[in-house]
Amino acid sequence: MISSTTFAQTSPLRFAITPVFMNSQAKFLQEWQSYLSQKLGTPVTFIQRNSYSEITALLENNQADVAWVCGYPYIQHKKSLTLISSPLFKGAPLYQSYLIVPKADKITHSIFDLRHKLIAYSDTHSNSGNLYPKYLLWLWGESPDHFFKKMILTNSHENSIKAVAVGLVNGAFVDGYVWESLQKIQPKITQQTRIVLKSPEFGFPPIVARSDLSPDIKKRFKHILLGMDKDVQGKILLNQLLLDGFQESSPNLYDSIQQMQSLVDGLVFK
Repeated sequence: MISSTTFAQTSPLRFAITPVFMNSQAKFLQEWQSYLSQKLGTPVTFIQRNSYSEITALLENNQADVAWVCGYPYIQHKKSLTLISSPLFKGAPLYQSYLIVPKADKITHSIFDLRHKLIAYSDTHSNSGNLYPKYLLWLWGESPDHFFKKMILTNSHENSIKAVAVGLVNGAFVDGYVWESLQKIQPKITQQTRIVLKSPEFGFPPIVARSDLSPDIKKRFKHILLGMDKDVQGKILLNQLLLDGFQESSPNLYDSIQQMQSLVDGLVFK
């Protein structure tokens, strides 16, 4: 359970960053940290972890205040989290899961061509990397444990893309935003992959806060994010992220992810 504490304005705001960030964007975090600290009027510190489960544990144990998470852990823990904002990618708070294979693979045209093959995935709690492929297989009465030869954990979508590019695995389901970003930054890597399919659009990985975080801090932090596209430095930072901005969103934006989880886990969707 999240402890009931009051955020002191003299305390740093602890911002947990998930694997939605690529390793090549690490330098950007220093600039964003400075920007957020200046706008908020109190220090902002970033906490980086390798998995979504670690990030949500930080939030639930009052070791982080806000975080950038995937839609899947958000819907799993939304009773104890407050949705702050959703990033805008190509003008909308949406993204897709991409199934990619090595460029040299000319025979794979669907997930069913990857039966008994090696598959990379970024995180157990990734929507695009794990839940969505589980859902595709569930539709046909299959399960990843029996369908694929092996699912290899990479700890980031960037690592999954690279594993496909060099032929270490036969395919991977990855975050389309990360693939598109890597294509801009390191096209030699993505050029060694081929997109087999793109999923329907899902709510973009959101920024969330502990539900018991000071309402004033949540309001101010949201205001800063929503205003990034309206000042020069904010636009520079957004351009580095290949984002158009942030918007206030309803939790309903993530209903399709919750519906997939409910079906895969045999739950009743509420």
